Amino acid sequence: MVTEIDRLQELKVRFEFNPAAAQNREALKEAEVNLNHVNALAADAQQLASDLNNFGGTVPVAATPSDATKPADVRYVRVLDEIKRDYGKISHPSEAARAYYITRLVRLHEEVVRLKTDAWQAIDAEIKQHPAPNDSNSKALSSLLVGKWKSPRHDHLYRADGTWTMIPVEPDVTHGTWRIEGNQYFNTYIDTDASHSPQTFQYTIILITKRDFIFTDQEAVFYETRLK
Repeated sequence: MVTEIDRLQELKVRFEFNPAAAQNREALKEAEVNLNHVNALAADAQQLASDLNNFGGTVPVAATPSDATKPADVRYVRVLDEIKRDYGKISHPSEAARAYYITRLVRLHEEVVRLKTDAWQAIDAEIKQHPAPNDSNSKALSSLLVGKWKSPRHDHLYRADGTWTMIPVEPDVTHGTWRIEGNQYFNTYIDTDASHSPQTFQYTIILITKRDFIFTDQEAVFYETRLK
C-alpha cells in the first residue's frame, strides 16, 4: 500500500512540473482518484489497528498517508532528474531554452520549500550551474528589475534611478544602490549610520523575468518574486 501511495504521489508531482505531460489531464485525474482511494484504505487500516489494540491485542500498525509521504525529497529529486534529462536532450540550448529550464526548476524549488524537504539543495546546486550569459543585455535586465519584489526575508523596491530600498518605505529603512553589468548584479548597502562605509556585494544573475529574480553569490541561491 505504501508503495502504491508513493507511485501515485510521484505521478502527480511529474504532471505538475512537466507542461507537456500536464496536457493529459485524464491520467492525472485517475491518479488522484486512485490515490484518494488508497489513502482511505490506509486510514481504515490504521483505525482497525487502534480498535484491536484497545482490546489488548498487539498488531502491526499500518503505514499512514503521512508516513508514506516522508520520502518526499526522493520523489522531487526524481522529478529534478527528469527535468534535467529533458534539458540535456537539447544539444545547443538557446537562451530561451535555458530560461525555460531555470523557470521549471524555480517552480519545483517553490514546492519543495513549501513541503520543507531537503530536495531544495539539489535544485540549488543545479541552478547555479546555469547562469545568465556573460554578455547579457544590461539595459534589458535592468529594466526588468525595476519594481517591487518579495524575498523570503524582506521586500524590496528597485527604482529606475539605480536606488533600492526595503519596503514599506520608512525613515531609516535599509536602502542602497544597484546596477547590472552583463550577468553581474551589484548591490550596495548604505547604512543610516554615517560612520559606517557603504558595502557593495557582487552576484551572478541566473534569471530575471517579469516574475522571477534569481541570483547567486556562488554559494547560496537567492530567490525573489515580483509583487503585483
